[in-house]
Amino acid sequence: MFAIILAILVGCAITGWTTYALVRDIQRDIAIYAHVVESRDGNYWMQVARTKVYGACYHGCTDCDMASYTSNACAKTAEVNITGVICDGNIMWNWKDRYPVACLEAAGEIYKTDMLKIPKRNHMKRLGFLVLTVLAGIEEKDAKRAPEKRQMATNATVRPGPPPPSTKWKDGASSICTEHEAGLTSPPNKSKKKARRSISLSTLSLATLAAMPGRAAASPLVAILSITATSIYGSSTTYSCINSDSAANQYFVNANRTIFGVVHGWDSNCYNSRKYLDDVLPSVVDCGFELADAVEGDTNLRIANPLIERQWRVTIRVNGFNITSSTETDQSIQCLHDALMTAVYFLIHLFSAEKPTNM
Repeated sequence: MFAIILAILVGCAITGWTTYALVRDIQRDIAIYAHVVESRDGNYWMQVARTKVYGACYHGCTDCDMASYTSNACAKTAEVNITGVICDGNIMWNWKDRYPVACLEAAGEIYKTDMLKIPKRNHMKRLGFLVLTVLAGIEEKDAKRAPEKRQMATNATVRPGPPPPSTKWKDGASSICTEHEAGLTSPPNKSKKKARRSISLSTLSLATLAAMPGRAAASPLVAILSITATSIYGSSTTYSCINSDSAANQYFVNANRTIFGVVHGWDSNCYNSRKYLDDVLPSVVDCGFELADAVEGDTNLRIANPLIERQWRVTIRVNGFNITSSTETDQSIQCLHDALMTAVYFLIHLFSAEKPTNM
């Protein structure tokens, strides 16, 4: 009993010291990170806001791994709240001056605040993982000792008693009757081993699936630990398809060939990129454009509607927003922005609408 108590005290001391050291390390890292962040001046954070927030909202990215990259950036611009000043990138996407200084300053402060939260969040994940690891170790140890205790109890209950006194004597030595020898049962370990082999795969629990290869099944806490570790640190990207199709482009021009652009379908590992184009091109034609094999000129201005990338997996770029008039966005360009957004809202409403119940 004394040895058990001593082992528990030693284990608690080791766990407590490790946790204390980790917390101190976390506090030191947070302080260092905060010092680095705070040492940057306002111009630095304004430039970060220009590129990471507003630039990402306006220019998007090519073949993003995360479809919500642009929409997240545009949502960040909507968080900027300055009385009498519009800072929402979803509204300013076609403005001549779409980087107001006041908005950049405010967005820079928001981005700076978010950066200060990153080390705290990451280090708390490490601390939580350590606690779960300790709990899993204790639980696994108890789970391993439980079968031994049950086995000892079983052996104590089924152990055969001493043989009855012999009624036969032969050359002064006692002998055990053959009937008693024939009546002995096989050891309980053997029968249990056979029973384990008969377990089917369908009866395996989550804890068994979470066990390490070559080891006995772990406790349910170990299964929870493995799931938590995956959610904390993430898992490697897995794909259901292994073939990758190259990106497809489709050019378009208006009737007098003054406005032109390109629809770029994203790279895909499961679908042909042309499929994304086919879903969008009818809306492009409805806005007064014709499909073309090629165009002459730069198409470097993106139609800054984040829902286009998020829902359709395409990027639309044109040669200008105000080709016809220097003070107004061309109607066909506005049509591209609004028509595809309307289509997205229609699809969302269609799939979210409740189905009528049968009477």
